[in-house]
Amino acid sequence: MIEVNWTFFLQLANFLVLVYLLNRFLFKPIMENVEKRDEKLKALSEETAILNDKADKLLEEYEKSLEETKKSTHEMLHKARQDANAEQEKIIGKARAEFSVQVGKANEDIKKYAQTASEELKKEASAISKVMISKIVGEN
Repeated sequence: MIEVNWTFFLQLANFLVLVYLLNRFLFKPIMENVEKRDEKLKALSEETAILNDKADKLLEEYEKSLEETKKSTHEMLHKARQDANAEQEKIIGKARAEFSVQVGKANEDIKKYAQTASEELKKEASAISKVMISKIVGEN
């Protein structure tokens, strides 16, 4: 059984002093540190959220810029292909025109050579026919 005497009050006083000292020098500083840590964590969490939002915005801007770059590159390639096709058609047209001129000149040259050969053959044919007639008739 518990005896209530002067030692009980002494133990009670010791207990209250100990509770006061523990509260003042141990629990309050620890609680203050826990509160500070919680505040820092909350601030860091908010800062992280802000930074995540900024990163998302930057990513969107980057993707938009990348898409615009791809689009402009596609347009440039398309224009370059059109220019190349136009240049190709121009070169082919020029080559065809030159070919037509050369074919025309070749045809004219062939006609001239044919006409000259025909005239020479007519002259030679006339001479050969005279020789044949003279041999057929018997003249020298």
